[in-house]
Amino acid sequence: GVGLGTAAAVALVVGAGIALWQAERARAAAAAALSEAARAERVQRFVLSVFSEYDPVARASAEANPRALVAEGIARAERELGEDPALQRAVLLDLSRLEVAIGDPRAAVARLAAIEASMDASDPLAQARARVALAQALLQDGQLAEADRVLALALPVLVERLPDGDLERLRAEFMVGRIGNNIGRTAQSVELGTAVHARTAAAHGETHSEALAQLVALGSWQTAGAAFADGQKSLETAVRLIEQSRGDGHASLAFALMQLGNNFRRQGRNADALPLLERANRLYANLLPAGHPLIVGGLLRYGDTLRKSGRLDEAAESFDAVAALVRPETSDAAQLAMFRGQLAMARSDHAGAARQFESAFVLFRSIAGEKSPMTWGARGEQGRALLIGGMLDAAAPVIEETYAMRSAHMGADSLDVALSVNAMAALRQEQGRMDDALVFWRDSLTRH
Repeated sequence: GVGLGTAAAVALVVGAGIALWQAERARAAAAAALSEAARAERVQRFVLSVFSEYDPVARASAEANPRALVAEGIARAERELGEDPALQRAVLLDLSRLEVAIGDPRAAVARLAAIEASMDASDPLAQARARVALAQALLQDGQLAEADRVLALALPVLVERLPDGDLERLRAEFMVGRIGNNIGRTAQSVELGTAVHARTAAAHGETHSEALAQLVALGSWQTAGAAFADGQKSLETAVRLIEQSRGDGHASLAFALMQLGNNFRRQGRNADALPLLERANRLYANLLPAGHPLIVGGLLRYGDTLRKSGRLDEAAESFDAVAALVRPETSDAAQLAMFRGQLAMARSDHAGAARQFESAFVLFRSIAGEKSPMTWGARGEQGRALLIGGMLDAAAPVIEETYAMRSAHMGADSLDVALSVNAMAALRQEQGRMDDALVFWRDSLTRH
């Protein structure tokens, strides 16, 4: 009986200790939650104060544009919050996200990289969130390989620590597809995007802003992969849902219309595309600051559709409008050079086209990297322009270099490699090397 009583007493002590430990853990968790909530509230108050200190007249002025407001907020955070590094970091993280959203990713990248580097592994979730923000900025800036690397570090933590239907996790998973679509993994992006969109719609409803954004992106990826009917269906569904849930003046509608117009443009249905692109551009002009990447992209697509419709002077005017908005050394400037090169080709100015494509190649290589499909897409167009223009000696090293790089880095079955095979066949034929040309033409036929 004594042994049993002793055991019971020990059990009571141990049980009481466990209960006290559990209660302490609960109190610590509650305190952490309160601390996190308090910090979140302080972050929100600071960010809101950045915008509330400007009166409506000042906001309407040319000086107080969104970029200026965010820049002032960043300067204030760096100036005023140094005594609370965690709060300062959280505020700068939010303001940097805003900076990316309003079309200024280059400035945000260095700051977000510094924030990410300053964080240790003691808070893996916070570190992962900083990495997602950095990956988004890198993606918007065209630094695709680095965006892919950074996101790959963040995603396992989010998957482990956040529930399946959590929006933050879903956005990050979908971003894998956004990056993949830009580095030649379009088929994988469509498969992943379809699955993530289905989960988002199931958890939050098909008219939730994230579900709609994913549906529009999915339609654009299907279009990029030449699945035009699937892309058209996704985008028409998105347009209908946005109009029903948000009306006809929302920025998300402009983006969906732009992507649907691009789908028609890719199908050669330029007459159907132009009114959609015009409507989207009007919405962008009313809703976004001048120079925003969506405005730039909209004008570029509109100008290229005019080019494809034979309206070359109007296309040139659209590209001139873009030139007044973009900053040099950016991916927007590279895209502009590509479209101007296509316009020069339509005017049979092959030397001028080659110069534009070379400019795009140099910019893409410095921004997106040596192995990016965009880099070698520009180089391939330069070689094509030189070859068609009869500049054989200049064309040969460009076409050969492009073929070698694409073959080494883009996979034997990729469309980019097939284009280079065709270019090599045409080059060898023009050089009079018919046996070599036949080898490439046979290779080309096996790819169709």
